[in-house]
Amino acid sequence: MVDLGGQPSGTSLGSQGPDQGFAFRLARSFVGRLRPGAGERIPDVVAGCVGVALKRAALFGRAPIAADLEVAFDLFGFLEDPPTGDRLVERRRLFAEASHHHHYSEVRRIVDLVPDGDLRPMQPTGHPEPARPGPRYKVIQKPAGGSGSQKGRALDSVIPIALFLVLNRIWGLGAGVAGATLWSIKVAVDRRRREESVGRFLPILVVYLVVRAIVGILTDSEAVYFGIGIGTKAAVGVALIATVVAGQPVLARYAPMLVPFSSETRAHPLYLKVMGRLTVFLGVYQILTSVWDIWLFNRTSTDGYVLIRFAVGWPAGTLATMVAFAYANRALRPIPDYPGIMDLMDGPSED
Repeated sequence: MVDLGGQPSGTSLGSQGPDQGFAFRLARSFVGRLRPGAGERIPDVVAGCVGVALKRAALFGRAPIAADLEVAFDLFGFLEDPPTGDRLVERRRLFAEASHHHHYSEVRRIVDLVPDGDLRPMQPTGHPEPARPGPRYKVIQKPAGGSGSQKGRALDSVIPIALFLVLNRIWGLGAGVAGATLWSIKVAVDRRRREESVGRFLPILVVYLVVRAIVGILTDSEAVYFGIGIGTKAAVGVALIATVVAGQPVLARYAPMLVPFSSETRAHPLYLKVMGRLTVFLGVYQILTSVWDIWLFNRTSTDGYVLIRFAVGWPAGTLATMVAFAYANRALRPIPDYPGIMDLMDGPSED
């Protein structure tokens, strides 16, 4: 290895060093000092920050020491009162499920957020100081966006429909399908770059969009193109209900990606019961809207179908989401120390 230039380096390769497992033992002494915010889990905090500590230790060419953990936890603000508002939401999203063995890439992303220079501050003499952190540096900053990002998401929903209607009217179905599909792929890729949850499903989503578009263009049939979408939605509804029948409701696993339920809440039997009911609700909603789509498609023009489905589907979906959130918030109240969905999503107050 030395003759070849040392250990390999690059994206996702990490930072090599001796006795790295010792960092987890050192982390135990910090657990009592950690100050996670609402919805943040100690195991996720430790997993993400241990990666940062190991990177610091490797920069000094030694095994990890307690100071490496001190720096790592401090960089993300876990040794003081938790942030509030958007900063807490961003930190919670960053560390969510980091302790899960399938989420190595999430840990690497946390580590890569911290530049080497912030892990290796200099003494006045110019020599690296391995024992103490330098000036406090907070990695989590208030995310940009706000109303602008909400407007962007609204446009992402409207533009594919506008493209389909315009291009279909001018050049026919093939052009409309191609335009709407390309924009939808662009939206999916942009969300992946913003590290939203769609990222892990991006390959499947892109393949689906491309295959559906190719079939629609080759057949030049509105019934085939829209039928694929309707059939897929109905199949998803059936699959969702099947997960409940199998005793593994899909929302029990994926709801924490949206609402940071604590591990205690997720371990409670009532949580599984409520998520099972919500999964059935979602499945039935998918099936019923598929039936509505078929009825509408057979009674209107292509343009009318697209416009009416969008005009009805958006508010209907919003209403269904509000009903589901209200039910979950009320049904989970008997769980001890459950603060409510809005408190979990907003974090602690600014007071």
